[in-house]
Amino acid sequence: MGQSSGTISRRAPKSAALAQRIRSVIVRGELPPGAQLPPRTQMVKDFGTCKTTLQSALEELKDDGFVESRPSQGTFVAEKPPHLSHYGFVLAPDPGGLWRALTTTARREIPGIEKERQCRFVFYEDITEHPDTLGYQVLMADIKAHRLAGLIFRGNVRLLGLEHTPLVTIPGVPRLAITGPPYPPGITHVALNAPVFLDKALGYLAGRGRRRMAVLIEFRVSNRKLTTVVMGGLMRERTHEADLGIAELAACFREGDSECPAS
Repeated sequence: MGQSSGTISRRAPKSAALAQRIRSVIVRGELPPGAQLPPRTQMVKDFGTCKTTLQSALEELKDDGFVESRPSQGTFVAEKPPHLSHYGFVLAPDPGGLWRALTTTARREIPGIEKERQCRFVFYEDITEHPDTLGYQVLMADIKAHRLAGLIFRGNVRLLGLEHTPLVTIPGVPRLAITGPPYPPGITHVALNAPVFLDKALGYLAGRGRRRMAVLIEFRVSNRKLTTVVMGGLMRERTHEADLGIAELAACFREGDSECPAS
């Protein structure tokens, strides 16, 4: 439940290649969830292999959750194989702790989601654009082995330098990014609706009799769209091409100008 990523498979090349072939048959739907695999003698003949290699390949598929053995019945495709029920949560480094609250909440809530939806989330930590890192290699191995039904990126794949990596470009993998602009093309994104958020936040506090409210915002903006400038409970969207410091933002709040001053 909500587990961190594991390690790359170290099985023998022949059994690993055979496991990939059988896995592909399952992923294509030729053997759907719950279907029984052919007898092993038939599989040895169909795949041109030996019993030892087939056994090792089936053990790999069982470890990955693609198949399951039933006593006195045989081997069956799992009802919830990973390519239909496992989702990768891709976490880039967060040295400033900007995503700490979201990540903590996700880790807390995910076990309940897994139980309700009969799925699984796997966390891939500290993923960057560098392919020589272990986390990157493990994630790529899981993508290539069809062990994931989709990827959820924490942050903007373009700003994180991932836009042109295989993590994003390999076809056939649904992807979603929790991000703001600039929105990456071809990836579904979920972003905070700032005006609605502010309206609900102010409504919540006003409903409890609060009349004086403070808004604390940390801006890290450079050459891209600036949102969420708050003035007297009014949020206005604006665009600015220069970096803005805290002092200048504070001036915006005080003066209520239609445009923020340049740095």
